[in-house]
Amino acid sequence: MTLKKISSIALILTSIIAPNPALALPAPPPIPLPPDRSGGGGSRGECPASAVTLAPASQGQTVGSTASDRPTLWAYLPFALTPNTPAVLVIKDVSSGADLHESPPITAAPIGIVSFPLPASAPALMEGQVYDWYLRIYCDDADRDDEPQVVGGRIQRVARSVPATNRWYDRLSTLAESRRREPNNARLTIDWARLLQSEGLADLVTQPITPCCTVPDHEALRR
Repeated sequence: MTLKKISSIALILTSIIAPNPALALPAPPPIPLPPDRSGGGGSRGECPASAVTLAPASQGQTVGSTASDRPTLWAYLPFALTPNTPAVLVIKDVSSGADLHESPPITAAPIGIVSFPLPASAPALMEGQVYDWYLRIYCDDADRDDEPQVVGGRIQRVARSVPATNRWYDRLSTLAESRRREPNNARLTIDWARLLQSEGLADLVTQPITPCCTVPDHEALRR
């Protein structure tokens, strides 16, 4: 075989093997930043203070895990929710960016740490999937016409085989429910303080855990 033929064959093989930029797959969209745990006031009737969600956000870890398909989410409210200052709970799929569930307005909640269990109408969280959850609080805005104060967190459902100590939201709910029943239990008080302090939530350690709330049931938004 002549050198000319060898060069021609090599050129053909190179054109076949070499990647074609026109056929390259587009880069996946960047993963959005997780929601802020605390937020500013709305554009009308500024919120008197910032609500704070109980979510991991320290040591580079922003995703808390749960084995529950409809977990309970927690937040500290420095002001009460009322018909004139309602809140809405939203669940968003991080991969698609789609809102999966939006609750009807939550119009009654006291000052303190409150729980928001996902209702039966909310779609079950899928194992391995990552979700953002938000509280949109409309201060002095019963009609929800203006920009709300928005706080939230990021959560991933994992298998029940994952040790309970590694499932942050489940640990949080277990401890909070136990402290509700036994507020004077010294051991629970210490464990509660350690859990919150580990995620930069030391300011909330002494806040009361209220016997509230129930998220209004509502049809899930279509995907």
